[in-house]
Amino acid sequence: IFFDTSVFVDLLKCASIILKKFPSAVFYFAYHLRDADWSIETLLELNELSCCHIRRVETEKHSIHLGKIMLDKFVICSFLNSKFLVNKAANGNSYYFAGIEGGATKSQLVIINALAEKLGHWEGPGLNILIKGVEHAGDQIAKWMRVALKEINVNLPIVALGMGLSGAEDDVFNQKFMEYLNRQHHDIAAHFHLTTDSIISIASAFDQGGVTIIAGTGSTCRLLKADGSIYGVGGWGHLIGDGGSGIWVAFKAIRTLYNHEDGLEPAKYPIDKLRAVILKHFNITDKLQLMYLLHEKFNKSYIASLCLEISKEAANDQLCASIFYEAGVILAQHLVAISRHFDEEMFKNVLVLTIGSVFKSWHLLKRGFEESVRKCSQMRKISLYTHNGTPAVGAAVLAAKKAGFSMKIPKQNAQLYDTIEIS
Repeated sequence: IFFDTSVFVDLLKCASIILKKFPSAVFYFAYHLRDADWSIETLLELNELSCCHIRRVETEKHSIHLGKIMLDKFVICSFLNSKFLVNKAANGNSYYFAGIEGGATKSQLVIINALAEKLGHWEGPGLNILIKGVEHAGDQIAKWMRVALKEINVNLPIVALGMGLSGAEDDVFNQKFMEYLNRQHHDIAAHFHLTTDSIISIASAFDQGGVTIIAGTGSTCRLLKADGSIYGVGGWGHLIGDGGSGIWVAFKAIRTLYNHEDGLEPAKYPIDKLRAVILKHFNITDKLQLMYLLHEKFNKSYIASLCLEISKEAANDQLCASIFYEAGVILAQHLVAISRHFDEEMFKNVLVLTIGSVFKSWHLLKRGFEESVRKCSQMRKISLYTHNGTPAVGAAVLAAKKAGFSMKIPKQNAQLYDTIEIS
């Protein structure tokens, strides 16, 4: 720690000599903010250097700031808000892009080059930014990026980092998150792009946009148009939404049992099998014991796991099958609702990427889904796809496009599994 500012005169002269000798070298330093008007800005300019803030580290006594100094022609930035100029190479393979899919329970990170070739793939814990918070999620992403890029010998900064994160629906909150990344971790990439996990799924499957319907633990429907505009239906959580999802199927089954035995709404079909499935799955002997699991010890994923057990019985039980029929109707209603934002061309062949464990029971959903979409006379054909790769690729592709790069989606990322001809 230097208290005499004159020390920096010779220090930066020395740094300039070294950096001009080794242009790709970087001079890292740490500093503690003090109550003074002096800064090294003039010295940097005199020595043809640029300085950029990396991040702040909190200790018990001080806030220590980390930064780095480089030759001015390689980077133009300020202490508060930097954007790196990536040292461009003639070969497109030398451009690197990262994509992160941040789900509620797990996340995926991929690094690709300008040809959309995957260079690395990692898995990590959940990344819901509303649950994690701005700083925790931002720091988690930055640490993950540094470790991953080091593993494949890629230097920072890369061209762009795209993120499709669970919970990234609020524009104001998203802006705070992006500001934090730019302020504390802007050494990672020259460009950042943030959207939801559902949107990157579409981008990873279709070049000109499309629809995704997600039905896992929860449910949502999103439309990404060719011009980049985004529309949504659902995704409001199990208290007011999540129609057709795993938690919806579970709640529907449990509600059916309670309403039948209370005499409020007798089941349309025999209920013995459904009752047995519910009691066995939760390892209880009476429906009253469910109150403990639905309230004091509520776990959304655990309750939703009942959906799988009901699907196993649906082939031989009308009541179980009827629940999936209704789920199919509700999921189709999401598609019909979002179609009001379609361009005329989209109605000719609606590309739909289906995601989530509930769609593994498509044979149980299909009749209700098909009957529901046929009520929308404008749709002439619906093509249903499943994902072959990771949506994280879509995050990287979207970020690349935002950075001015044109990139084609690998055809093997999505596979057609069914079509519905309407007219």
